[in-house]
Amino acid sequence: MRSKHAARRMSVALAVGAVSLIGAASAQAAFVAPNTLACSGSTIAGGGASFQNLAHNDATFGFIAGFKAGTATGSCGPLTPFGTASGNVTYDGTLGSGGGMDKFGRTNGNTPGFTRDATVRFVGTDDPPTVAQQANMEAGDSSITTDDGTLHTIPVAAGAVALMVNFPLDCTIPAAAYWKPATGASATYPADGTTRFKTTNARIEAAFEGSISTWGQFLPGIAAVVGNTSGATDSSCAAFPIKRVVRKDSSGTTFAWKKFLQFANDSAGGTQNWSETATQYSQGPLGNIAWPNDTGATAVVRSGSTGGGALATLLSTTPGGIGYADLATARSKGFDMTPATIPAAVNTPADRTFWIPVTNGSGQVYDPQKNAGAYKFGAATTAKGANCVGTVYSNVPAAADPTLSNWAAVTGAGSTVRYGACTLTYQLAWDDASKAYGNTPTEQAKARTVFDYEKFVTGNGQKGLYPSDYAPVPASIKPLSVAGAKALGWNK
Repeated sequence: MRSKHAARRMSVALAVGAVSLIGAASAQAAFVAPNTLACSGSTIAGGGASFQNLAHNDATFGFIAGFKAGTATGSCGPLTPFGTASGNVTYDGTLGSGGGMDKFGRTNGNTPGFTRDATVRFVGTDDPPTVAQQANMEAGDSSITTDDGTLHTIPVAAGAVALMVNFPLDCTIPAAAYWKPATGASATYPADGTTRFKTTNARIEAAFEGSISTWGQFLPGIAAVVGNTSGATDSSCAAFPIKRVVRKDSSGTTFAWKKFLQFANDSAGGTQNWSETATQYSQGPLGNIAWPNDTGATAVVRSGSTGGGALATLLSTTPGGIGYADLATARSKGFDMTPATIPAAVNTPADRTFWIPVTNGSGQVYDPQKNAGAYKFGAATTAKGANCVGTVYSNVPAAADPTLSNWAAVTGAGSTVRYGACTLTYQLAWDDASKAYGNTPTEQAKARTVFDYEKFVTGNGQKGLYPSDYAPVPASIKPLSVAGAKALGWNK
């Protein structure tokens, strides 16, 4: 048995004495014939974060949408999700961030006999691996030295985590909770006169903590619609139970949402620990898939399937439920902005599934979509996009090559600019796949496609993110992403 290069990689991730190692890992790509030219590789598959699913697979629009290449400069062909029949890229967003990283060995790498899943060649995650998890993935089989790899963590998009609700039937929003976009707003945030439902960050955090459990606590003043025949009363609306609908699987969206809940908790002087610790797979005392007060009347509700889409589908059939998903997934499952009236008519369910705004670090209330009110589900407009322009991300690595460092502490939660629950989403790719999978012509062809794809998604692919309800990587971070993608190579 050997210690592998885990200690070496930990020092790189912590940027301690790492300059020479980073320089070696970032050497120029060394592809050789027949893979010296762009688009000369073979078919590959990626998988992981459901947060990224529509960025890779959105087919709503005829022009570039998400990372679909279309005929854009830098793509490898028309129409398919990046390429020709010989160099196609597919992405499976049902794995979740944790499931994707497990394909690389997050939980069982660095053990004797471990073999990486050869079907996944890049991983999408919103939950950057910890130092220990990254060392595990890079180590591979601890009984041999020929499978050691080095991973890049490359920011590829920004997105908003939407707070979704399934509003209780025949109950209505109290006037004290009305909110509208500011009048005279710019083209990126127009005033449309639509009343939104808002509540405080403290109540949002308490609801997900399970320390409050009814809609009267979550939305004080909630009352029954006058004249309803369903039996709803002011008291039954106030007593209607909150159901927390959460992910079944280990999820970067959960990681990002808990970052926001930690911000909300800290702002209110609370004591709940939502933050991730240095423990290898633990998020505070809970872990990623665990929630406080998960018992009895306050037990969480989980779908039988993985992914944010499964969460949103379950929430849509859970009256009184609250949940979370990336904006793109939320909209694709029929959630949208708060309707003007709940319900539209007496005893009519109307639109009870929607997202609600949150308060950012400057005390400003923002909707998760950048064109608040300009795009409602099913409307004939393309004014989509996450409201994450200008989001301030803290704890960005400052090493010589940041994509070889650790991004687990990076967060946009509580940003003082725009929506307060924005997050970066990342792709993990091998610096030199010949080290991870072997130096063969077959592996080189796959590595060439990974290299081309990562260059595309950090370059021209950024143009398609707004139409798929994401936002581009911030201007301050994009050069880091581009450099990380360009550093990928072969047989260095």
